[in-house]
Amino acid sequence: MSDPERAISLKLGEIAKQAASIQKSLDLGIVKQAQEAPKLTKSLDLNAITEATQRWRSAFVEPQVLKGIQDTMVVRPFLPPSFTTVISDWQKNSQAIAESIQSIGKAWQATVQSSLAPFQQVFARIAEERKKAELVEQTGWLPHYTTPFYLIDVEESDVAAANEAIATHYAEAWDEVEGQFLENLDGYQIDNEAKATFREALSAHRHGLYRAVPRTLFPEIERVASNEIYGGKRTITEQTPKGKLKAFGITSLPGVSEAARDLPAGDLLSYEFGMNLFTKMEEHLYARVGEDAAEISKFANDPVPNRHASLHGIISYSSRQTSLNALMMTDFMFHLISKMKSYIADEGEGDEDGDVAVKES
Repeated sequence: MSDPERAISLKLGEIAKQAASIQKSLDLGIVKQAQEAPKLTKSLDLNAITEATQRWRSAFVEPQVLKGIQDTMVVRPFLPPSFTTVISDWQKNSQAIAESIQSIGKAWQATVQSSLAPFQQVFARIAEERKKAELVEQTGWLPHYTTPFYLIDVEESDVAAANEAIATHYAEAWDEVEGQFLENLDGYQIDNEAKATFREALSAHRHGLYRAVPRTLFPEIERVASNEIYGGKRTITEQTPKGKLKAFGITSLPGVSEAARDLPAGDLLSYEFGMNLFTKMEEHLYARVGEDAAEISKFANDPVPNRHASLHGIISYSSRQTSLNALMMTDFMFHLISKMKSYIADEGEGDEDGDVAVKES
């Protein structure tokens, strides 16, 4: 193999390793890896990869070809070949290099395609769901398996029209929506008390008792979490930097987000728009609302109820939209807790201070 060919092969070998690294990085193994998927979908551009490959070939491959051709044509004083020999060598070498480049180019293209092909369908689905979710979230509703996407033109991105379609559906097709909630509720690994409480919240929503819904559901989420995650405890302890133990309540579900991030991603992605709702839980649902007027206003303008603001009387959530969003988030939390049960260690296997622990799978 000539020096130009060897250099090309080495360079493409490096790129093949990069492609393999990309493939490995796209393995959506656990939740915290799946959270990176939107960033990957935004950065992945097959056209850009093709363009970059072409630029690389023009900057590296073609100059090497030219150099190889020039090297064969140089008449060296200490080895004067005949003109016929020079032409013959040039023809052989240029043809060999051209064939080598063509072969390497095909191999590189096949490597890229084989590395990315398994993920194109996944990325397409994630990108489409993200687009749908973004439009729904702009209306103030949560993206959910009950969302009537068949009534929404995602391509038009008309927020007002989407909001009207969603609101009308939830008002006029409540029997259907309630049935969807109840069907999923039956499958959750939670106790009968939790299921009865959720049914009462559905009934309250049906009769327009919207204030009652979040005030009923937030304490129930806490009760279920206490039984299923914290071993029946209402407080847990943590060690301070000075080595002392500090006790605090479980009202904001401490440790749940961290534990949930180590769950298999499929446990979260099996719930439609689970990643969106998980993010909402982390960033909003259990955030502490202070006394600053601007901060209170920010939370009041978000139609998704906040646990601290609701139960401490800071904000009154009294609309159909806030009530239904509370039902959706509770439904998601019951799903999440159900999935976590098989991975959360029991009190005897957990940390001595009662922290949330995840079993090794």
